[in-house]
Amino acid sequence: QNFHGPSMTSGTGKEGDATSKRRVWTSAEENALINALKDIVTEGWKTENGFRMGYAFQLETKMKTYLPGCEIHADPHITSKMHVWKKTYASLANIKSNKSGLGWNDVSKSFSCDDDKYQSLMK
Repeated sequence: QNFHGPSMTSGTGKEGDATSKRRVWTSAEENALINALKDIVTEGWKTENGFRMGYAFQLETKMKTYLPGCEIHADPHITSKMHVWKKTYASLANIKSNKSGLGWNDVSKSFSCDDDKYQSLMK
């Protein structure tokens, strides 16, 4: 793979275009986004139904304070990452809701289940 900057990879896009690029976030970038999210929530950008219009641009600005020189932009980078995180959260929340037959272990921060359930999941 060819790398274009610290967190860009070259690959085949949806249309098969070998020149398309996909951002691979670093841990530092993800942590900066989490801290920026905490900031905008305390500043009133979070509403009952989500975030106010323009929240991604606020996150972009905040991220630059945590990571000077950061080249992450509101669109497409931040909006895409938020979309992925929402989907992941929804999946985990569904599993954790006990409808799946799995339990949550707060000590080990992991899912748990009995042997029969595990065997059925592994089929």
